[in-house]
Amino acid sequence: GTDAMRLALVAYTAQGRDINLDVLRVVGYRHWCNKMWNAIRFAMMNLGEGYAPPETPLTCGDARLAPASRWALSRFNHAAKVTVEAMEVYGFNDATTAVYAFWQYDVCDVFIELVKPVVNGDDENAKKATRDTLWTCLDGGLRLLHPFMPYLTEELNEKIFDNDSLMINAAWPDQVDLPASDAPAEINFLISLITDIRHIRSEMNVPLSAKPVLQTRGISELQTRAMETNQAALLRLARLAAVDTVDAFGKGTARGTVDGVDIGLPLADILNVDAERMRLEKAIAAVEDEISKISRKLDNPGFVAKAPPEVVEENRRRLDEENTRRGAIEAALARLG
Repeated sequence: GTDAMRLALVAYTAQGRDINLDVLRVVGYRHWCNKMWNAIRFAMMNLGEGYAPPETPLTCGDARLAPASRWALSRFNHAAKVTVEAMEVYGFNDATTAVYAFWQYDVCDVFIELVKPVVNGDDENAKKATRDTLWTCLDGGLRLLHPFMPYLTEELNEKIFDNDSLMINAAWPDQVDLPASDAPAEINFLISLITDIRHIRSEMNVPLSAKPVLQTRGISELQTRAMETNQAALLRLARLAAVDTVDAFGKGTARGTVDGVDIGLPLADILNVDAERMRLEKAIAAVEDEISKISRKLDNPGFVAKAPPEVVEENRRRLDEENTRRGAIEAALARLG
């Protein structure tokens, strides 16, 4: 569609650069338009029927705002600031990057997921504050996106937001008045923690149905508060049974470190740890054998001189991939101690 083409062109266009248009990138943004539509429709469902937007903008004096809400508003402020600064110097690619990141990562991947337990909870004050924050991010984020995807945003504004006025006539969104706080640091830690747990689960081939206990060691007060305040989201998104603090990790515990905190997932009752260790050792041996074969080719002056350049480049690319793969497997093995 037109918006997918427009966003691809603008995202490509850095000053002083010639570009080779990749149609697959346009297709990627077309898929992203679908994701945006579904994510905003889902978010609006979380607001509930009869929801009324806040009559006045959210401010730093609103004590109802939870850490996740303050984090989301701080990310909106960042996106708005970067977008304006980039557009003032015609850095349209930087502007689109900021808006895309806000929608893709901050809103869709994180905030909508974090607020599910709150909007489905019983605390009416917390629900209203969270819904107001979600509305502020959706409404302001849509205005930031409008110059780059006018057709999609106008359609969303009419069909999903049920707004009769055109978005092209709307005011540019202002940043939210927020104080300096630990809320962004809390949520940033929570995001890093969930990401690392998912990485460990993937590396160790932990079944999706398994819910291990997360063990922590050397955790700070701020990090403890982050996990306690968002425990429901943490357990759901990382697929955990519970969280516990320990002095030492037992045998068969997959380990990691997140922002200075030692974390562990006891897997002895979930996986055959010895068999998993053997699998990883065999995988390392196979990768090292492949690295050795490719390296011998590239170290041979005759091969480099006679082979077509694209073949040499392909072997270099494969060598990089195998080295990266070896590092990932070694990291997984190291997690088992």
